Amino acid sequence: MKLPISRRNFLKGSAILLGSLAIAKGGLKSDIFTFAEQNDKKIDKTAEIYTTCGICENHCAVKAYVKEGVLERLEGVPEDQASGGKLCAKGHFGVKMLYDPDRLKYPLKRTNPKKGFNQDPGWVKISWEEAYDIIASKVNEAIEKYGPQSIVNIGHRVFKNLMKAIGSPNIISHTSTCYATSLLTQRVLTGKTWCPDLFNSKYILSFGWDQAGKGKNVFARGFAEAKRKGAKIVVFDPRLSTTASLADLWIPIKPGTDLAVALAMINTIVNEELYDKEFIKENCYGFDKICRLVQKYTPEWAEEKSEVPAKTIESIARDFATIKPACIPVWKRGGGGPMRKNATRLTHAIIILMSITGNIGKRGGWIPRVIKLGRVSPVKTPPPPVTQNRIDGREYFPLANCGPYQSIPHQLLHDEPYHTEVIFFTRASLLSFMQPKLLGKALESKFVVNLNIYLDELSYFSDIMLPESTYLERSGVVPRTTYTLFPQVSVMQPVVGRLFDTRSAEEIEYEIAKRIEMRKIKVEATPEKPKPTQPSPVVEEAC
Repeated sequence: MKLPISRRNFLKGSAILLGSLAIAKGGLKSDIFTFAEQNDKKIDKTAEIYTTCGICENHCAVKAYVKEGVLERLEGVPEDQASGGKLCAKGHFGVKMLYDPDRLKYPLKRTNPKKGFNQDPGWVKISWEEAYDIIASKVNEAIEKYGPQSIVNIGHRVFKNLMKAIGSPNIISHTSTCYATSLLTQRVLTGKTWCPDLFNSKYILSFGWDQAGKGKNVFARGFAEAKRKGAKIVVFDPRLSTTASLADLWIPIKPGTDLAVALAMINTIVNEELYDKEFIKENCYGFDKICRLVQKYTPEWAEEKSEVPAKTIESIARDFATIKPACIPVWKRGGGGPMRKNATRLTHAIIILMSITGNIGKRGGWIPRVIKLGRVSPVKTPPPPVTQNRIDGREYFPLANCGPYQSIPHQLLHDEPYHTEVIFFTRASLLSFMQPKLLGKALESKFVVNLNIYLDELSYFSDIMLPESTYLERSGVVPRTTYTLFPQVSVMQPVVGRLFDTRSAEEIEYEIAKRIEMRKIKVEATPEKPKPTQPSPVVEEAC
């Protein structure tokens, strides 16, 4: 799909975004290694400073009001297309996070070798130089003894360049427990990922989607705007969520049976010939197979499964097919999220519903999630080749480009498929894992580096704590990935000086990399492609 973007509108939009986020006197240095200088710059005592929110992937433009060197409040930027001049509750909370007295203020080293929830780590304050030296020494030792694959980065991929430089494949994120289900299925079936255009939708159908209640800025605003314009809203959800409470029709469906209803809706639309013939002719193939497949999934069959009356399913299907444009939002932990066994199939059915009604690639339906910019890489020398598989079994999920995050505790504990020695946790939480106690046990024998702004539960099993600067104290350039109607890059800059002895992730990664003995890393001239290893019981079950 190509949205109508004229050169004039594109330049105007770009000017608004980048102009509103223009860097204060001195300009933003383009070299990533000068971020330290940028982060340490002196802030005017009284100023209005533009930056980017770092709480979530929405990356809303922010105006910070600073008085006498103190951040007083944060506001949205009206000219910002993606955020619409608004901030969610978390965005406003940034002030309290910045001045939180419980923040991690300087690097810490563990002195008690025993790890556990009931153990006092015996933290002692150390300098950044000592922290870097200790970490680099452990990494060098692990690479020499076990190979680069023994180094693992879990959490946000902020150390991915370091991992690639040493030749480790283990850049592990939580994607499989987040929105991998929806994004993967969309990419496989349509070739790209999509974002719901709630602002312009006239009919919104939700299978457990509750972003209106969770407050994701762009979705909450889009939902509110659609409702204000009179869009019809229908919600399938076992509980009366915030979104359901605002809907025109709430159906308390039996948990886990959304797929049955979606298939029955396809059945109704196909048999009553309510589908968009022109869209299907131009964009789809295999429609005849779908028509044959769904014949057994009647509304009556779905009623037995879901306890939703067949007449209700038929009525919703007719409305969805005839009220244009219509939209089924899918995001993270809705009915198409990763928390149910049939979540992928539900997302598949939702894509079929959106396709046969001609609501993909249209305003008010689904629009491209990301309009990509060109990429310029500063790396001139290719990194060492990766000759080992990832510990999360990623090779068994080639289309997903990730393995099951929930398998990590088991893999680390049993050293599968090989031994791991140094674990970098970057903005990751112990409690986000399915089996936190098992993960804790696995980490008792590992050297753990924890990049965080707090002493969290993971600190009980960490050897080094590295305090990261908040997004209000650091610089960066952030590509937009949610509801971007044109390619966008947002600038992040400090609104106050560093309050404590903290560093940005980029600075930390660079300093550690400088100390790692790259020359000792074995590089094969013509490496073979990693072959699938024997899967562990956890990965095998996930397959």
